[in-house]
Amino acid sequence: MGKFFRKTKEERCDEIRKAGIKAFLEKGYKSTTMEDVISYTTLSKGGVYRYYSSTRDIMIDIMKAGNEYRMSILKEQKINFDKDVDMKTLLISFFDSKLFSKNIYTKLYVMFMSEMVYDEEMRNLFYKLEDDSYLEFESLIRYKVSKDELKKFKENWKFIVRFLNGIVFVGKVFEEDDIFFENRDKLNEIIAQIF
Repeated sequence: MGKFFRKTKEERCDEIRKAGIKAFLEKGYKSTTMEDVISYTTLSKGGVYRYYSSTRDIMIDIMKAGNEYRMSILKEQKINFDKDVDMKTLLISFFDSKLFSKNIYTKLYVMFMSEMVYDEEMRNLFYKLEDDSYLEFESLIRYKVSKDELKKFKENWKFIVRFLNGIVFVGKVFEEDDIFFENRDKLNEIIAQIF
């Protein structure tokens, strides 16, 4: 008989998040129940509820993980930025990767944004994630740009992030990402003009 290995708390939470992702992508956020999530895990009902009391809690954790994923992309781009790339080029690269990313978090992010209208905690999480992204990005450029450029960057950050979130939202809701991809150069010109 095989040896039994007890999963760690993090392994269990990761399994539940992955099950949540699968259920949300198949059924949508509003239609997914805890029973749906539980059915995609190897854990008991009590084992899942020990860590998450609702699909909302799972979605919030998934969004935090998605932001960590975005931060890792930023850190990878820091390598490119260290090679004397100007700020506009780095910003265009970052926003381009956000707009045209084909990762699992994009569709989930749209579900999350939809719920922000009705859920203050999710809206507050959005603001925190937005602020965290800004701070991470600022840390990449702080020593490479003038104080005036940094000030302009800070003034325009929320506008451009929300503008791009709107494009991501529309692209996923209408399933028309291609129209934005086909006009990628125009979008990059808009971003360059803002900064």
